[in-house]
Amino acid sequence: MPSNPHRPVIALIQARMGSTRLPGKALLVAAGRSLFAHLVERLRAATTLDKIAVATTTSERDDAIIIEAEALGIGVFRGSEADVLERFRGAAERFDAATIVRVTADCPLMDPAEVDRVVSAYVARRDALDYAANQGPGQRRGPLGLAVEVFSRAALERAAADARQRHQREHVTPFLYDSASGMRAEVLAFPRDLSHFRLTVDTPEDFAVVRPVLEAVDGLPDAFALRTAVRFLAEHPEIAIKNSAVRQKTHRESETTVALFRADASVAAGAGHVMRMLGVAQAWIEAGGRAVMVSRAAPAALARRLEAVGAQLVDPGCAVSGGVDDARATRELALSTSAGVVVVDGYGFAFDYLRELGVGGPPVVYVDDYGLPDLPVAAVIMPNAGARPPEGRGGGRGTDAVVWAGADFVPVRAEFRNAPRPRRSFEHNPLRLLITFGGSDPANMTLRGVETAIAVAEEFPLEITALLGPAHPDTARVRALAREVEILHDVRDMAGLVRRVDVALCGAGTTCWELATLGVPMLLVPVADNQRVVVDGLLSAGAARTPTLLPALTDAALLSALRAILTASPQALQAMSVAGRRLIDGQGACRIADRLAQLAGGGS
Repeated sequence: MPSNPHRPVIALIQARMGSTRLPGKALLVAAGRSLFAHLVERLRAATTLDKIAVATTTSERDDAIIIEAEALGIGVFRGSEADVLERFRGAAERFDAATIVRVTADCPLMDPAEVDRVVSAYVARRDALDYAANQGPGQRRGPLGLAVEVFSRAALERAAADARQRHQREHVTPFLYDSASGMRAEVLAFPRDLSHFRLTVDTPEDFAVVRPVLEAVDGLPDAFALRTAVRFLAEHPEIAIKNSAVRQKTHRESETTVALFRADASVAAGAGHVMRMLGVAQAWIEAGGRAVMVSRAAPAALARRLEAVGAQLVDPGCAVSGGVDDARATRELALSTSAGVVVVDGYGFAFDYLRELGVGGPPVVYVDDYGLPDLPVAAVIMPNAGARPPEGRGGGRGTDAVVWAGADFVPVRAEFRNAPRPRRSFEHNPLRLLITFGGSDPANMTLRGVETAIAVAEEFPLEITALLGPAHPDTARVRALAREVEILHDVRDMAGLVRRVDVALCGAGTTCWELATLGVPMLLVPVADNQRVVVDGLLSAGAARTPTLLPALTDAALLSALRAILTASPQALQAMSVAGRRLIDGQGACRIADRLAQLAGGGS
């Protein structure tokens, strides 16, 4: 035993990549460092701590946490993902802690002075206290994101042995501050009421606040002081308000709600509807939920993708998609799986379908690219940059549907959301061109694009890669050009491919948002009128160029447009790259999953 009964004092950081509502948040980057690194840096400035360690899970996805912790030179412990109380007990034992300071990885603006205040107050009264914190249920004066909890090893051991309720084991400390447990607990009130500030990172909106704060205070003499962050937010209310509407989850909320997604893929319509629902399903699963994808006659490749992310695939068993039988079958699946919410994506699911689906079932959400008025649903997602609710939506003209619209709600798949954003340079030769027009390419634009790119390559060096989906209508003719073009099928690491290319020639479907997320300048060829909203959003942001709509696009116009973007200056291409990344931050699927969780739980 240590000679001083409260030493060593060890700060244990609770962290995992599958965090609720914003997966991977601990390693999001601000001011050149991960949020996790910012927290460790601030904890090191506290004078009352003897050691800092991270308590994470044994899941493979948390290997990234371990790598970051080891790079920062702090201790690591891996334990149960579900039983976090036991994980903390094991970590305290591993590091022979006498006093444990619990902080969570979503607090990168932690003030070391606040850590010292709470630890010092606890140590001064250690004979009379088992637990102390600067906030408690219904007792919080400080900002969210500065929670500090301090307790003895003996109290932790008792909680691990006696706590029986699920929320007590998921959230570590409820048993310690529950008066019924007999623990001696005290809330050390925050000296100033700043409870209206959210300085935690629990949602994409929170990150949109915390990142500019960290970047603004970085390098200042008083960078770690809470007053510095508060002063910045007081001077920039337009930033502070970004997360003002976020609802904080309670420690008793369950994370296992089922979301049911209804979307189809076909040669004629492509796979875009399913792919963007896959992105939302991934975010939902990563946040602890369960996802069921209802898709009629789904191809085997889709089944493999869903299985890989942990989603369940179900066929509605109806002869025709979008009819009354389909709506009833989907509703029965929602009820049989106890789904808390149903999300429908596809142009074939019209008003009557949505109305029938919503009768006696969970709330229905519709993904709308056209801005349709008066839909009989609980909420509408308009997942394109620049999308705006039409007049009468959001409560007017007989509908109470809430609307989630614009660039913040563009869903991209997890591989793009979690991929590091490359620092692109366009100074090299040859440039690398990616040609991709979706899984089916019904307009057969890939062949035209490849032939045009080969013509351009006769003028200056160019590396050409064409991505062909399994349902491409003219694979043989594209393959005949393989000596001059790299032909790829069924790419497993699409984000890795996108990180390697410089420019893309593509359709205005789901893929263009993924390209924008990783900063690829694009020449967009919209193949249908409904894609104009996609094109307009990217053009307005400066992230893309476009020749014209099919079928008016001539070979000469396509050649001229492709030559122009490939011969643009490196500075112009860099500006397009930055514009794409600024427009699409990659967190849209997480925002949608968060709203769906609130809707499933009775919120809005």
